Amino acid sequence: KSYEKWIKRIPVSFHKDVLNEDGTTSFRFDNDPKCFASMKHYRSLMAMAHESGKPMFHLRSADGAIGAHFTAAKASGEDFDRFDKSIGRG
Repeated sequence: KSYEKWIKRIPVSFHKDVLNEDGTTSFRFDNDPKCFASMKHYRSLMAMAHESGKPMFHLRSADGAIGAHFTAAKASGEDFDRFDKSIGRG
């Protein structure tokens, strides 16, 4: 539920705070013509990253990222790399 709450706020904040528009947009990430990327829900990785004080893609077994969690942490790094490249930073 928390994810759903926050994901709905991103387009409104983007239009208001980044694009300096009025902020009353009804766009969602899936119908916003100015959306340049979307990130998937990383589930328990976010909590693990918050607890360890590290980005998700830096989580290791000492942080609790074992098995599927470690694989997901590694995949999140690849996702963020693709995102960086898509906005011209990578």
